[in-house]
Amino acid sequence: MSKQKNKGRIEYIDALRGFTMILVVFAHVETYMLEIEPNSTFVSSLFISFRMPLFFFISGFIAYKKDVYWDFAYYSRNIAKKLRIQLIPTFFFGLLYTYLFSIGNIEDFVVNYHKFGYWFTLCLLGMFVILYTSNLLCYIFRREREWLFLLLGGMMVLSYMYRYFYETHPTIVLVSDIFCLHQICVYLPFFIMGYIVSEYKMFFHRFLSNQISYTVIFILFCVAFCVRYTLPASIYERTVILLIYRSFQEYIIGILGICCVYNFFRIKKLYMSKKTKIGELLQYIGKRTLDIYMLHYFFLSMIPNIGPYINSNSNTLLELLIGVGLSLSIIACCLIVSNTLRMSNYLSYFLFGVKNNSYA
Repeated sequence: MSKQKNKGRIEYIDALRGFTMILVVFAHVETYMLEIEPNSTFVSSLFISFRMPLFFFISGFIAYKKDVYWDFAYYSRNIAKKLRIQLIPTFFFGLLYTYLFSIGNIEDFVVNYHKFGYWFTLCLLGMFVILYTSNLLCYIFRREREWLFLLLGGMMVLSYMYRYFYETHPTIVLVSDIFCLHQICVYLPFFIMGYIVSEYKMFFHRFLSNQISYTVIFILFCVAFCVRYTLPASIYERTVILLIYRSFQEYIIGILGICCVYNFFRIKKLYMSKKTKIGELLQYIGKRTLDIYMLHYFFLSMIPNIGPYINSNSNTLLELLIGVGLSLSIIACCLIVSNTLRMSNYLSYFLFGVKNNSYA
Protein backbone atom coordinates (compact mmCIF):
# COMPACT_ATOMS: atom_id res chain seq x y z
CA MET A 1 0.00 0.00 0.00
CA SER A 2 1.06 3.56 -0.57
CA LYS A 3 2.31 5.72 2.24
CA GLN A 4 -0.74 7.92 1.97
CA LYS A 5 -3.04 4.96 2.44
CA ASN A 6 -1.05 3.67 5.40
CA LYS A 7 -1.18 7.02 7.14
CA GLY A 8 -3.28 6.90 10.28
CA ARG A 9 -3.63 3.11 10.39
CA ILE A 10 -3.47 1.51 13.83
CA GLU A 11 -1.43 -1.66 13.64
CA TYR A 12 -3.07 -3.54 16.48
CA ILE A 13 -6.50 -2.78 14.97
CA ASP A 14 -5.40 -4.32 11.66
CA ALA A 15 -4.04 -7.31 13.60
CA LEU A 16 -7.28 -7.60 15.57
CA ARG A 17 -9.21 -7.50 12.33
CA GLY A 18 -7.04 -10.31 10.96
CA PHE A 19 -7.57 -12.37 14.11
CA THR A 20 -11.32 -11.93 13.81
CA MET A 21 -11.22 -13.00 10.16
CA ILE A 22 -9.45 -16.21 11.20
CA LEU A 23 -12.25 -16.84 13.70
CA VAL A 24 -14.86 -16.35 10.96
CA VAL A 25 -13.18 -18.89 8.69
CA PHE A 26 -12.67 -21.20 11.70
CA ALA A 27 -16.40 -21.12 12.44
CA HIS A 28 -17.25 -22.06 8.88
CA VAL A 29 -14.61 -24.80 8.86
CA GLU A 30 -16.28 -26.30 11.92
CA THR A 31 -19.72 -26.19 10.31
CA TYR A 32 -18.84 -27.23 6.75
CA MET A 33 -15.93 -29.63 7.27
CA LEU A 34 -15.99 -30.84 10.86
CA GLU A 35 -19.78 -31.14 11.22
CA ILE A 36 -19.67 -29.19 14.49
CA GLU A 37 -22.77 -27.08 15.00
CA PRO A 38 -22.48 -23.62 16.63
CA ASN A 39 -22.65 -23.75 20.45
CA SER A 40 -22.27 -27.54 20.44
CA THR A 41 -18.71 -27.52 21.85
CA PHE A 42 -16.81 -25.33 24.28
CA VAL A 43 -14.56 -23.91 21.53
CA SER A 44 -17.39 -23.08 19.14
CA SER A 45 -19.45 -21.55 21.97
CA LEU A 46 -16.54 -19.42 23.20
CA PHE A 47 -15.67 -17.97 19.80
CA ILE A 48 -19.25 -17.42 18.70
CA SER A 49 -19.93 -15.39 21.85
CA PHE A 50 -17.77 -12.49 20.63
CA ARG A 51 -16.68 -13.24 17.04
CA MET A 52 -19.27 -11.37 14.97
CA PRO A 53 -19.83 -8.65 17.61
CA LEU A 54 -16.07 -7.99 17.49
CA PHE A 55 -16.06 -7.87 13.68
CA PHE A 56 -18.82 -5.24 13.62
CA PHE A 57 -17.18 -3.36 16.49
CA ILE A 58 -13.98 -3.07 14.43
CA SER A 59 -15.98 -1.98 11.37
CA GLY A 60 -17.59 0.79 13.41
CA PHE A 61 -14.24 1.71 14.95
CA ILE A 62 -12.52 2.29 11.60
CA ALA A 63 -15.62 3.99 10.16
CA TYR A 64 -15.09 6.99 12.45
CA LYS A 65 -13.80 10.05 10.63
CA LYS A 66 -12.65 13.09 12.55
CA ASP A 67 -13.17 16.71 11.43
CA VAL A 68 -15.35 15.83 8.43
CA TYR A 69 -18.24 17.98 7.20
CA TRP A 70 -21.02 15.69 6.16
CA ASP A 71 -22.63 17.86 3.49
CA PHE A 72 -24.71 16.19 0.78
CA ALA A 73 -21.81 16.02 -1.70
CA TYR A 74 -19.55 14.18 0.78
CA TYR A 75 -22.46 11.99 1.84
CA SER A 76 -23.26 11.03 -1.76
CA ARG A 77 -19.63 10.15 -2.55
CA ASN A 78 -19.35 7.89 0.48
CA ILE A 79 -22.69 6.18 -0.15
CA ALA A 80 -21.72 5.55 -3.79
CA LYS A 81 -18.36 4.16 -2.70
CA LYS A 82 -19.93 1.79 -0.18
CA LEU A 83 -22.52 0.62 -2.70
CA ARG A 84 -19.72 -0.28 -5.10
CA ILE A 85 -17.50 -1.96 -2.52
CA GLN A 86 -20.25 -3.91 -0.76
CA LEU A 87 -22.69 -4.81 -3.55
CA ILE A 88 -20.57 -5.73 -6.58
CA PRO A 89 -18.31 -8.29 -4.82
CA THR A 90 -21.27 -9.74 -2.89
CA PHE A 91 -23.41 -10.41 -5.93
CA PHE A 92 -20.51 -11.48 -8.15
CA PHE A 93 -19.03 -14.02 -5.75
CA GLY A 94 -22.34 -14.88 -4.10
CA LEU A 95 -24.10 -15.73 -7.37
CA LEU A 96 -21.01 -17.49 -8.73
CA TYR A 97 -20.90 -19.65 -5.60
CA THR A 98 -24.64 -20.27 -5.84
CA TYR A 99 -24.45 -21.52 -9.41
CA LEU A 100 -21.20 -23.49 -9.13
CA PHE A 101 -22.42 -25.52 -6.19
CA SER A 102 -26.03 -25.78 -7.43
CA ILE A 103 -27.53 -24.15 -4.36
CA GLY A 104 -30.15 -22.21 -6.32
CA ASN A 105 -30.71 -19.29 -8.68
CA ILE A 106 -30.56 -15.52 -8.33
CA GLU A 107 -34.00 -15.37 -6.74
CA ASP A 108 -33.01 -17.96 -4.16
CA PHE A 109 -29.89 -15.96 -3.37
CA VAL A 110 -31.76 -12.67 -2.93
CA VAL A 111 -34.50 -14.00 -0.64
CA ASN A 112 -32.28 -16.31 1.40
CA TYR A 113 -31.80 -15.21 5.02
CA HIS A 114 -28.05 -15.90 5.02
CA LYS A 115 -27.54 -15.21 1.29
CA PHE A 116 -25.80 -18.63 1.29
CA GLY A 117 -23.14 -17.10 3.53
CA TYR A 118 -22.81 -13.69 1.86
CA TRP A 119 -25.00 -11.70 4.23
CA PHE A 120 -22.22 -9.90 6.10
CA THR A 121 -21.35 -7.28 3.47
CA LEU A 122 -25.00 -6.42 2.84
CA CYS A 123 -25.58 -6.10 6.58
CA LEU A 124 -22.52 -3.85 6.88
CA LEU A 125 -23.77 -1.72 3.98
CA GLY A 126 -27.02 -1.11 5.86
CA MET A 127 -25.07 0.02 8.91
CA PHE A 128 -22.98 2.44 6.85
CA VAL A 129 -26.15 3.91 5.35
CA ILE A 130 -27.57 4.43 8.85
CA LEU A 131 -24.31 5.99 10.09
CA TYR A 132 -23.79 8.26 7.09
CA THR A 133 -27.43 9.38 7.06
CA SER A 134 -27.22 10.20 10.77
CA ASN A 135 -24.10 12.29 10.10
CA LEU A 136 -25.87 14.08 7.26
CA LEU A 137 -28.90 14.88 9.42
CA CYS A 138 -26.68 16.35 12.15
CA TYR A 139 -24.95 18.49 9.53
CA ILE A 140 -28.25 19.70 8.01
CA PHE A 141 -29.77 20.64 11.37
CA ARG A 142 -26.50 22.14 12.65
CA ARG A 143 -26.26 19.81 15.60
CA GLU A 144 -23.10 18.88 17.50
CA ARG A 145 -21.61 15.37 17.54
CA GLU A 146 -23.37 14.64 20.81
CA TRP A 147 -26.62 14.70 18.85
CA LEU A 148 -25.15 12.15 16.47
CA PHE A 149 -24.49 9.73 19.33
CA LEU A 150 -27.99 10.37 20.66
CA LEU A 151 -29.41 9.63 17.23
CA LEU A 152 -27.33 6.45 16.92
CA GLY A 153 -28.43 5.43 20.40
CA GLY A 154 -32.02 5.82 19.27
CA MET A 155 -31.26 3.58 16.30
CA MET A 156 -29.97 0.93 18.70
CA VAL A 157 -33.26 1.01 20.61
CA LEU A 158 -35.27 0.85 17.38
CA SER A 159 -33.19 -2.08 16.17
CA TYR A 160 -34.00 -4.02 19.34
CA MET A 161 -37.70 -3.18 18.98
CA TYR A 162 -37.60 -4.32 15.36
CA ARG A 163 -36.16 -7.68 16.41
CA TYR A 164 -39.18 -8.20 18.64
CA PHE A 165 -41.49 -7.08 15.85
CA TYR A 166 -39.73 -9.43 13.42
CA GLU A 167 -40.15 -12.41 15.71
CA THR A 168 -43.85 -11.75 16.33
CA HIS A 169 -44.92 -10.68 12.79
CA PRO A 170 -43.82 -13.31 10.26
CA THR A 171 -45.41 -11.39 7.37
CA ILE A 172 -42.40 -9.05 7.21
CA VAL A 173 -39.86 -11.88 7.27
CA LEU A 174 -39.44 -11.89 3.47
CA VAL A 175 -38.59 -8.17 3.28
CA SER A 176 -36.27 -8.54 6.24
CA ASP A 177 -34.47 -11.49 4.64
CA ILE A 178 -33.97 -9.65 1.34
CA PHE A 179 -32.35 -6.61 2.96
CA CYS A 180 -30.72 -8.42 5.92
CA LEU A 181 -32.70 -6.21 8.30
CA HIS A 182 -32.71 -8.78 11.09
CA GLN A 183 -28.92 -9.13 11.02
CA ILE A 184 -28.55 -5.35 10.97
CA CYS A 185 -30.70 -5.07 14.07
CA VAL A 186 -28.78 -7.81 15.87
CA TYR A 187 -25.29 -6.37 15.27
CA LEU A 188 -25.92 -2.61 14.93
CA PRO A 189 -25.26 -1.94 18.66
CA PHE A 190 -21.74 -3.37 18.34
CA PHE A 191 -21.06 -1.29 15.21
CA ILE A 192 -22.20 1.88 16.98
CA MET A 193 -20.17 0.91 20.05
CA GLY A 194 -17.04 0.72 17.89
CA TYR A 195 -17.78 4.10 16.34
CA ILE A 196 -18.26 5.78 19.73
CA VAL A 197 -15.18 4.08 21.21
CA SER A 198 -13.11 5.41 18.31
CA GLU A 199 -14.29 8.93 19.16
CA TYR A 200 -13.55 8.55 22.87
CA LYS A 201 -10.81 5.93 22.77
CA MET A 202 -8.62 7.76 25.30
CA PHE A 203 -11.35 7.41 27.93
CA PHE A 204 -12.02 3.82 26.86
CA HIS A 205 -8.32 2.94 27.13
CA ARG A 206 -8.06 4.61 30.51
CA PHE A 207 -11.03 2.57 31.72
CA LEU A 208 -9.55 -0.71 30.45
CA SER A 209 -6.11 0.16 31.84
CA ASN A 210 -7.55 0.27 35.34
CA GLN A 211 -6.74 -3.09 36.91
CA ILE A 212 -9.94 -3.23 38.93
CA SER A 213 -12.28 -2.43 36.03
CA TYR A 214 -10.57 -4.86 33.66
CA THR A 215 -10.55 -7.64 36.26
CA VAL A 216 -14.28 -7.12 36.83
CA ILE A 217 -14.94 -7.21 33.08
CA PHE A 218 -12.96 -10.41 32.61
CA ILE A 219 -14.66 -12.17 35.55
CA LEU A 220 -18.10 -11.04 34.39
CA PHE A 221 -17.40 -12.39 30.90
CA CYS A 222 -16.33 -15.77 32.28
CA VAL A 223 -19.37 -15.98 34.53
CA ALA A 224 -21.83 -14.82 31.85
CA PHE A 225 -20.38 -17.25 29.30
CA CYS A 226 -20.46 -20.20 31.70
CA VAL A 227 -24.05 -19.39 32.66
CA ARG A 228 -25.10 -19.32 29.02
CA TYR A 229 -23.12 -22.44 28.15
CA THR A 230 -24.20 -24.60 31.09
CA LEU A 231 -27.69 -23.55 32.18
CA PRO A 232 -30.72 -24.96 30.33
CA ALA A 233 -33.08 -22.53 28.61
CA SER A 234 -35.94 -23.42 30.97
CA ILE A 235 -34.08 -21.85 33.92
CA TYR A 236 -34.58 -18.33 32.51
CA GLU A 237 -38.36 -18.65 32.63
CA ARG A 238 -38.46 -19.09 36.40
CA THR A 239 -38.01 -15.43 37.35
CA VAL A 240 -38.60 -12.10 35.63
CA ILE A 241 -35.01 -10.99 36.28
CA LEU A 242 -33.54 -13.99 34.48
CA LEU A 243 -36.04 -13.56 31.66
CA ILE A 244 -35.00 -9.92 31.20
CA TYR A 245 -31.33 -10.90 31.41
CA ARG A 246 -31.85 -13.52 28.71
CA SER A 247 -33.19 -10.80 26.37
CA PHE A 248 -29.93 -8.86 26.67
CA GLN A 249 -27.59 -11.79 27.31
CA GLU A 250 -25.97 -11.87 23.87
CA TYR A 251 -25.29 -8.13 24.03
CA ILE A 252 -23.79 -8.34 27.51
CA ILE A 253 -21.52 -11.28 26.63
CA GLY A 254 -20.60 -9.69 23.30
CA ILE A 255 -19.63 -6.36 24.85
CA LEU A 256 -17.63 -8.01 27.64
CA GLY A 257 -15.86 -10.26 25.12
CA ILE A 258 -15.04 -7.29 22.90
CA CYS A 259 -13.49 -5.43 25.83
CA CYS A 260 -11.34 -8.43 26.80
CA VAL A 261 -10.03 -9.21 23.31
CA TYR A 262 -9.59 -5.55 22.31
CA ASN A 263 -7.64 -4.81 25.48
CA PHE A 264 -5.38 -7.83 24.93
CA PHE A 265 -4.41 -6.63 21.45
CA ARG A 266 -3.99 -3.06 22.70
CA ILE A 267 -1.74 -4.08 25.59
CA LYS A 268 0.25 -6.46 23.36
CA LYS A 269 0.46 -3.98 20.49
CA LEU A 270 4.25 -4.36 20.24
CA TYR A 271 3.74 -8.05 19.43
CA MET A 272 1.01 -7.08 16.94
CA SER A 273 3.25 -4.68 15.00
CA LYS A 274 5.02 -5.44 11.74
CA LYS A 275 8.22 -5.99 13.72
CA THR A 276 6.99 -9.49 14.61
CA LYS A 277 6.04 -12.33 12.28
CA ILE A 278 2.67 -12.91 13.89
CA GLY A 279 1.88 -9.19 13.83
CA GLU A 280 2.83 -8.92 10.18
CA LEU A 281 0.71 -11.96 9.29
CA LEU A 282 -2.35 -10.81 11.23
CA GLN A 283 -2.13 -7.31 9.73
CA TYR A 284 -1.85 -8.70 6.22
CA ILE A 285 -4.95 -10.84 6.78
CA GLY A 286 -6.68 -7.86 8.39
CA LYS A 287 -6.15 -5.75 5.28
CA ARG A 288 -7.57 -8.49 3.04
CA THR A 289 -10.70 -9.39 4.97
CA LEU A 290 -13.04 -8.64 2.06
CA ASP A 291 -11.02 -10.84 -0.28
CA ILE A 292 -10.90 -13.71 2.19
CA TYR A 293 -14.56 -13.46 3.09
CA MET A 294 -15.63 -13.53 -0.56
CA LEU A 295 -13.36 -16.42 -1.56
CA HIS A 296 -13.23 -18.78 1.40
CA TYR A 297 -16.63 -20.41 0.78
CA PHE A 298 -15.36 -21.85 -2.51
CA PHE A 299 -12.51 -23.66 -0.75
CA LEU A 300 -14.75 -24.86 2.06
CA SER A 301 -16.88 -26.68 -0.49
CA MET A 302 -13.90 -28.26 -2.25
CA ILE A 303 -12.18 -29.87 0.76
CA PRO A 304 -13.45 -33.31 1.91
CA ASN A 305 -15.58 -33.52 5.03
CA ILE A 306 -13.65 -34.94 7.99
CA GLY A 307 -16.43 -34.48 10.53
CA PRO A 308 -16.92 -38.20 11.30
CA TYR A 309 -13.28 -38.52 12.37
CA ILE A 310 -13.46 -35.47 14.66
CA ASN A 311 -16.78 -36.53 16.17
CA SER A 312 -15.50 -40.03 16.86
CA ASN A 313 -12.40 -38.61 18.54
CA SER A 314 -13.97 -35.73 20.43
CA ASN A 315 -11.21 -33.61 21.92
CA THR A 316 -11.09 -29.85 22.49
CA LEU A 317 -7.39 -29.52 21.68
CA LEU A 318 -7.76 -31.66 18.54
CA GLU A 319 -10.74 -29.62 17.42
CA LEU A 320 -8.79 -26.40 17.93
CA LEU A 321 -5.61 -27.56 16.20
CA ILE A 322 -7.33 -29.07 13.18
CA GLY A 323 -9.77 -26.17 12.89
CA VAL A 324 -7.08 -23.49 13.04
CA GLY A 325 -4.80 -25.44 10.68
CA LEU A 326 -7.52 -25.82 8.07
CA SER A 327 -8.56 -22.17 8.52
CA LEU A 328 -5.04 -20.88 7.89
CA SER A 329 -4.68 -23.19 4.87
CA ILE A 330 -7.92 -21.87 3.37
CA ILE A 331 -6.90 -18.28 4.07
CA ALA A 332 -3.56 -18.91 2.33
CA CYS A 333 -5.42 -20.23 -0.74
CA CYS A 334 -7.71 -17.18 -0.67
CA LEU A 335 -4.73 -14.82 -0.58
CA ILE A 336 -3.10 -16.57 -3.54
CA VAL A 337 -6.29 -16.16 -5.59
CA SER A 338 -6.71 -12.62 -4.31
CA ASN A 339 -3.20 -11.60 -5.38
CA THR A 340 -3.77 -13.16 -8.78
CA LEU A 341 -7.02 -11.25 -9.32
CA ARG A 342 -5.51 -8.02 -8.01
CA MET A 343 -2.92 -8.11 -10.81
CA SER A 344 -5.73 -6.63 -12.93
CA ASN A 345 -6.61 -3.07 -11.97
CA TYR A 346 -10.16 -3.59 -13.20
CA LEU A 347 -10.75 -6.74 -11.17
CA SER A 348 -9.14 -5.27 -8.05
CA TYR A 349 -11.34 -2.17 -8.41
CA PHE A 350 -14.67 -3.90 -8.97
CA LEU A 351 -14.20 -7.10 -6.97
CA PHE A 352 -12.26 -5.81 -3.95
CA GLY A 353 -12.89 -2.07 -3.99
CA VAL A 354 -9.29 -0.88 -4.40
CA LYS A 355 -8.35 2.09 -6.56
CA ASN A 356 -5.11 0.97 -8.12
CA ASN A 357 -2.49 -1.75 -8.13
CA SER A 358 -0.55 -0.22 -5.24
CA TYR A 359 -2.89 -2.11 -2.89
CA ALA A 360 -1.77 -5.48 -4.16
